[in-house]
Amino acid sequence: MKARVAVYSKRGDEFQGYLPVIDLEFSDEVGGGGSCSFEALMSDIDATSAWDAVLVVQLETSPGVFVDGPAYATRHSYTHPAGFRRFRFTAQALLEAWAGDAVVMPEYVVSTMPRGAGTERGVGWMSSAYDPADDPDEPWDACYETSRTTMPPFWPSGSGSQWISATGATDDSEAKYFRAWLTITGSKKSVQFYLSSDESATLWVAGERIVETSSTETGKKEYTRNTMVLYPGTYSVACYTATHFTKDGGDGQDPILVAAETLDGDGDHAAWILASNEDDWVACRRDDTPPDDVPPGPTPGQVLRYLVTEAQERNCSGWPNVTLGFTDTHDSYGVAWADVSERLFTYGQTSYWDVLQSLAESDEVDTWLGPGLVLEAAPRQGQTRALTLTETHFNKFATKGTPGPGSWVMAQAWDGWLTEKLDGYVRREYALELGEALTRSTGRKVAQASLRDRWRWDASGSMNPPQAGWIPYVDFGVGDSMAVDYQAVVHDVAVLSISAKAGEGGLLFDLELTEWPVTP
Repeated sequence: MKARVAVYSKRGDEFQGYLPVIDLEFSDEVGGGGSCSFEALMSDIDATSAWDAVLVVQLETSPGVFVDGPAYATRHSYTHPAGFRRFRFTAQALLEAWAGDAVVMPEYVVSTMPRGAGTERGVGWMSSAYDPADDPDEPWDACYETSRTTMPPFWPSGSGSQWISATGATDDSEAKYFRAWLTITGSKKSVQFYLSSDESATLWVAGERIVETSSTETGKKEYTRNTMVLYPGTYSVACYTATHFTKDGGDGQDPILVAAETLDGDGDHAAWILASNEDDWVACRRDDTPPDDVPPGPTPGQVLRYLVTEAQERNCSGWPNVTLGFTDTHDSYGVAWADVSERLFTYGQTSYWDVLQSLAESDEVDTWLGPGLVLEAAPRQGQTRALTLTETHFNKFATKGTPGPGSWVMAQAWDGWLTEKLDGYVRREYALELGEALTRSTGRKVAQASLRDRWRWDASGSMNPPQAGWIPYVDFGVGDSMAVDYQAVVHDVAVLSISAKAGEGGLLFDLELTEWPVTP
């Protein structure tokens, strides 16, 4: 099997020719990672403008017939040994390069960052990527205006806001979630938000945490406010608060009061644009203790589509030419999405690649770039193949088992400690560090995944020249699952990565395999 390197423009949309290369090596990994290296003459690099370009490795499946393999991006990473005319290049996997070029910004930013922007952006039920009206699982119909009419001292007059709560309170373990939409028209606006609440509450706007109240039973007496700059668009407004029945005779109502106004150039009131009421707001309740403590939220498809749209609006790297192979409701294999776990990302310091890796590490979604610049996504990359690899398919084969370095884990999420264990095994303890933004539900998923990762059978192998029906990228790809018959024991495995090196007889392939599904 042979390969050639096709060169496209830096945005991946214009074919520029084929690049003659020497000592070609490339790899492809689950989740869109990998690398490529080769040697090429400066004259050929100049002729195809390949100094900063998209490279697609094409594989010859039969004489003169080529199919697209993995894609890479050159980034002026090369060496030139003295006395040689050839340069040695190293290229990144295209998705890793493009996703690394884009960073998380506020939802309302296309170009200039406003001075008043915060530092963190939430991804979850509070973000504009999530539309509660489209949630097939959560009935957002619990919002109502309470009978309370007394406003906190100094609450701005004329806002028209009402104390609202959510119906259906049953016990202290519940959390209340409120949602509304805010539309800014014309030019950017300075918007001041007001929040009052009986219990500790957080107000989010466009996924940004704007206002927090931290003490209980203060809402009847005072309020908190903050100002942000919003650009034209429609954004989510979300509020979270707790439920109390027993504190000072609490009845579980624990309402909130919200208002927002635009300010003129002098910082004075211009117009009221948001008020809490049962007509424009929706609400739901969720248990706040395991195992039913997963908050509502967007699907991974909604989150990824929203981020890609933002990158395209900013004309970032090659994203304007990327299309989606999934929808808000279904992944690339046509399977319905589950909700994504909420988390926080830091503006300017978190790249899109970090976001993709975060989703993958929590076992929520793998993302990869398919042929034709199609972004694909699913909870797990790959499909099941009716193949059984044996030792005859390899000239080298190595295995390693995980005998159980840890069967009990402790970790700390932002709202307390959690533990996970594997029953039936000798207890071997270890600690897991979680980011402080993680909820218990998200932290529990990470802890469970870390335990599973420590109980699996891994293998790697260098393939003999692959025969028809067993050719990588043609008959199976990264993420695909199949069987391996090793020493008369059949293991179900998934392909974590495929790497290849050009040799005298064509491409030589190496596979990295892991047991799938993972069963402790």
